[in-house]
Amino acid sequence: MEPIIETLEIDAPADAVWAVLADYARDPEWREDVSEMRPEPPGLAQVGTVTHEVMKVGGRTYRNVGLVEQVQPGRRLAWRTTDGADARGSRTVESLSGGRCRVTMELHVRPHGLNRLLAPVLRPMLVKGLRRDLQALASLTGAARPASVRS
Repeated sequence: MEPIIETLEIDAPADAVWAVLADYARDPEWREDVSEMRPEPPGLAQVGTVTHEVMKVGGRTYRNVGLVEQVQPGRRLAWRTTDGADARGSRTVESLSGGRCRVTMELHVRPHGLNRLLAPVLRPMLVKGLRRDLQALASLTGAARPASVRS
């Protein structure tokens, strides 16, 4: 499946948004499909942080274990799953003028087995979910501004 990349400008300082985006324990506050998220160790993500996630997509419950592989503190983190869905992605915050920032979420999912047949339906659901999550993040940390959105 082609990568999904969604971007949104938020009327909040980058460091305030990073404090939410990089604290996986806060994911259920802004990621609608996530019912549980437990990072080890707790706190802001660092290289080696392991995440335990329970989420529901398309009526199915998924339990995923993730690993944070890269962190540029205050700016970007990259992750991949080690158990559950075959996925990887990143979360990036860029500081803009006027106390605003731009958040970009990137997601790569590789469906396997029968789930490959669902790829044409899965992609639009994931795009919609990322857009909704970014709006929720904006509501939690500031306010959203129109930005170019890429999928």
